[in-house]
Amino acid sequence: QAPELAEEANDQGMEAFKEKEWERAFEHYSEAIRLQPQKSVYHGNRAAVALKLRRADVAVQDGIEAANLDPSYFKGHIRAGKGYVMMGEPESATRQFELALAQEPDNKLAKKGLEEAAALEA
Repeated sequence: QAPELAEEANDQGMEAFKEKEWERAFEHYSEAIRLQPQKSVYHGNRAAVALKLRRADVAVQDGIEAANLDPSYFKGHIRAGKGYVMMGEPESATRQFELALAQEPDNKLAKKGLEEAAALEA
């Protein structure tokens, strides 16, 4: 029953995200994670909304957790990298964007993230 409830919470989170109701989306994604913590996409989704809420620490933690749970989930690295940029940590951000580019060499978000991280160091 937990997987179905988790999927339902995730779906509600996606609906709230589309409506730009960031706090509500965050709560739904948190519930999905509580019910099924091993599902990477739930962590990735909460990382995305955490960035919207400027909760960089959560974005980093969830992004890394998503990538750890599913190494092919490169978006986790991108979201963690964006969180590190937000926190003013260019070295950590660069590492995350490089991990994303190792999987998706032409990814525009990861390339842009590397530029943003480099600008922090300038």
